[in-house]
Amino acid sequence: HVMLWFLEDSPELSKKARTILKHPEHELFWSAASYWEWTVKLSLGKRQRQKGWQGILERDKNANRMLYLPISERHCERHLTCLLHIIFAVR
Repeated sequence: HVMLWFLEDSPELSKKARTILKHPEHELFWSAASYWEWTVKLSLGKRQRQKGWQGILERDKNANRMLYLPISERHCERHLTCLLHIIFAVR
């Protein structure tokens, strides 16, 4: 949700998180998963669908220097492996 909250200037995002995200030395990334989440929220009516919303999203990503982070199936598999290590470490 962080990308959506950041782009929408939502109060859900803490002041500290917003400060970190706005720092000019920090790189911000978005992925297809972020875009997927955005469209799910639109389809459920949790976000207002504005005419030209794709252009607005693109403009906001560019204005905030967001870079695209491609995610592959291998990344998802590695993520699962990492989660399993965390789960077993906590037990």
